[in-house]
Amino acid sequence: GDLNDALAASGGGAAAAAAAIHRDGHCHEAVMWWVHHVSEDMKMVLSSTPITIPLLPQATHSAVCAGAMDGAETVTKRVCGQYQEQVTCQSCHSSSLPPAHGFLRAL
Repeated sequence: GDLNDALAASGGGAAAAAAAIHRDGHCHEAVMWWVHHVSEDMKMVLSSTPITIPLLPQATHSAVCAGAMDGAETVTKRVCGQYQEQVTCQSCHSSSLPPAHGFLRAL
């Protein structure tokens, strides 16, 4: 199923922590795309739009994700699997693509 649906359906403190990891992964991914893959010309075009590029998160979720990856299948484990792909350069700069990055074949 969809990760956003799974996050919405889960509840409690674990769901809030997973949502923060999910958000921070997207921030990392947006910043990496902006810095490494958006041309200077496109940055100038986008700077005249209401698009805002997020800052990198101040916290790291490595410890939480390391624990979650060792446990049973949970929404936190799914979020952490995606997070680990989003915070590494290997997603775009290796000869194999992570499961959620098939769209890169078209680039």
